[in-house]
Amino acid sequence: MAALKAVIASAGKQSNPVNTSAMPHYAGLLLDFGGVCLRLPMELHRTVERELGLPAQSLTWMGPVAPETDPLWRAIWAGELTEREYWDRRAAELSRATGHTLSARDYMRLCVNRAETQVIRAEAVTVIRRARAAGVKVGILTNDLAAFVGSEWKDQLSFFREVDAFTDVSFGTMKPQPEAYALGLKNLGTSAAATLFVDDQPRNVEGAARVGLAAIRFDVRQPASAWAMVESRLFDTQ
Repeated sequence: MAALKAVIASAGKQSNPVNTSAMPHYAGLLLDFGGVCLRLPMELHRTVERELGLPAQSLTWMGPVAPETDPLWRAIWAGELTEREYWDRRAAELSRATGHTLSARDYMRLCVNRAETQVIRAEAVTVIRRARAAGVKVGILTNDLAAFVGSEWKDQLSFFREVDAFTDVSFGTMKPQPEAYALGLKNLGTSAAATLFVDDQPRNVEGAARVGLAAIRFDVRQPASAWAMVESRLFDTQ
């Protein structure tokens, strides 16, 4: 248990500046998308409130950004609710608040259909570029992109040209099941032992560790520090 806790230690801790001229410690970097590379809907609350004509500060649930505000998100962590059920409930609440029917996909599309720089974390692009320049293969392994926004959405983003492999298990066997990681690794072309995995959902990090991946839990409360930690682990400079 102590070893597992060390493996999934929060990535939100401050780290020393990384010497990226050093040789990388891993051949592959396998990343979750939402939360890790893509800003969460909660981070866009103030913008979405204005666009939907809602009173300022009316969206108070902050998910993993501030779990103390969000019992439904804590229910996900407790295994009592799936993430898709969570977003269905939030979309129903927004439908009542606005007087217009919104599905979870409608809400997600509202959040992401804006300038790429507003939704993609700049730190993600920076670290991915440094990793690939050092010879590291970089892939995305997502449970939900196609389910939440449609598979065609990613074709509009230059971000996906920054990575070597993209695996979406929206309609297949999802993380934390072993088959999901196996497919992500197959598409990336690296072994579990040679790959660093990053996700913001605790159960997905634990699932990755069980199949032999080095795994980091990404702290969405401190995304810049979390990305610094990913880079530090990738180049083994801790």
